[in-house]
Amino acid sequence: TTTYQVANAEFEKLGSALTHRAGGTSMLELGQFRISNVNVANQEKDILVKSIKFRNALDGDVAASLANVGLYRNWIKVSTNAIMNGKDVTFTLNDTIRASENGLYYIKGEVINVDQTAGDNYQFQLRNTEDLNVIESSTLFRSTVSLKLGSSYTLAAYLVQWGDVTFTRDST
Repeated sequence: TTTYQVANAEFEKLGSALTHRAGGTSMLELGQFRISNVNVANQEKDILVKSIKFRNALDGDVAASLANVGLYRNWIKVSTNAIMNGKDVTFTLNDTIRASENGLYYIKGEVINVDQTAGDNYQFQLRNTEDLNVIESSTLFRSTVSLKLGSSYTLAAYLVQWGDVTFTRDST
């Protein structure tokens, strides 16, 4: 018999609660997390992040209120597609994390609508480890997904409020 340990992708929540005003900037940060490629049994393996599905645990309607939602790493958009369905958003990507390294990711999007008078709240969560699809680059075996000690699968909360409306007069 032989034993084989697949690479481990370790999820870690980052960031802290923020309040944004819609309209001031086109792309707003709505979540932040890290995926680390944890060295298992002294085997150096690259991993490939294929997809990740988040659910908004609060009152913001992802599909109705956000546009151009994407997943960014090092200020570069790495998601090739974002499928929004009510409170869920699924990102597809093809992003490599080298052995013993990590990827710092940001969820960003444009706010096109704010439903609630006090603002819309977004707090994305990875509901199941199966919602994070990571494979080994060399074998295409599915990687295990674990939670960094002391972390959470629920990201920081973000409040999006409407910005100020400014009227200008044309001189003509």
